[in-house]
Amino acid sequence: MAANKYPSRKTSTSKRKARAVPPRGVPLSDLEVRLKAPPHAGGPIRDVRPSAKVLQGLIPPANIVSVKSGLVARTDSAQPYLGPGVAGFAWDVPAPDPSLGTCVWATISFDWAFYGWQSDTPKNFGDQTMRIYGSVDWYWYLTGHPQIFPAAPIFLTDGGQYSFYMDVAPGDGGFDVGWLTPPRAGSYSNKPDKTDASMTSPLQRLLSTDVNGVLKLWFAVDFRNQTPLTATIGNPWGPNTLYWSYAYASPFGTMASG
Repeated sequence: MAANKYPSRKTSTSKRKARAVPPRGVPLSDLEVRLKAPPHAGGPIRDVRPSAKVLQGLIPPANIVSVKSGLVARTDSAQPYLGPGVAGFAWDVPAPDPSLGTCVWATISFDWAFYGWQSDTPKNFGDQTMRIYGSVDWYWYLTGHPQIFPAAPIFLTDGGQYSFYMDVAPGDGGFDVGWLTPPRAGSYSNKPDKTDASMTSPLQRLLSTDVNGVLKLWFAVDFRNQTPLTATIGNPWGPNTLYWSYAYASPFGTMASG
């Protein structure tokens, strides 16, 4: 499994006074650009694994903490569709309940996910067994719904390469294969992100996708360097369930039960 690598942006000091430029969103389909961009321009939130010590420090004095969790299915699990940019599907995640206290961090995770890859080519028209090879670089990332939040950051991402080989008997053709992507989780605290010039916290950015009590998120998938090119990666693919949890801090004696 190829590890994700997010190169740091190099900065230089200019003697000229900086001119204010309104932030512009990065096209959803340009994954490589997005992975190098800052969060306000659609780039990734990098600190998605805060330590227990960091999380403990977020709890105000004389408060207790409770954790509420649940899961949601993608809103169109029967038929992934093409959105603006690359293929994907939407998630409606319940926003934190303010009656339970102050949300100090959130966690989002996906379990193992299956991707199917089918094709009726190449054909073996010879009289000998033919060996074929296939490979693809895969990437997925969780962001805000692009039709609502075109400049939302990437909240979670992963990528790697899948490859296979097989023998095709004379007169046969094509293949039917698939692979699993591993579980992935991210935690988003209300501690300001020092890598973000605005010092906006990961939790603030996640909760900024709230529309009427629902976080509007989008799971986008990008396939590159696909061999053979005639093959199509189709259903079923991707995770069916998103797991969420919120940690609430509340003064002693006021924490809601349940």
